[in-house]
Amino acid sequence: MSDSHTLISSQTLRSGGLKSYTHQGMKIFILHLKLKHIKRKLKEWNKNEFGNIFKAKEEVEKKLQDINQILMSKGFTEERKELVNSLQQEWDKRCY
Repeated sequence: MSDSHTLISSQTLRSGGLKSYTHQGMKIFILHLKLKHIKRKLKEWNKNEFGNIFKAKEEVEKKLQDINQILMSKGFTEERKELVNSLQQEWDKRCY
């Protein structure tokens, strides 16, 4: 039997500050479990760090549409110009 199929009686997984836990099984299965755990942690981090980027993008698009309608009907003022620049920067930040 090759080394990759050797059964491991107990394997403690520690990776990058992730919580420790114990599994029994073949090395490849333990690797699978470790990767699955890391994937779950990365998803949690991504959601906490960035939130729902699609919803945020839609909100900025709506704000830009609203200000464009105001600009077309009421004209350009310095305050509105600053608002457009601010929304454009927020758009760029969300999209790139």
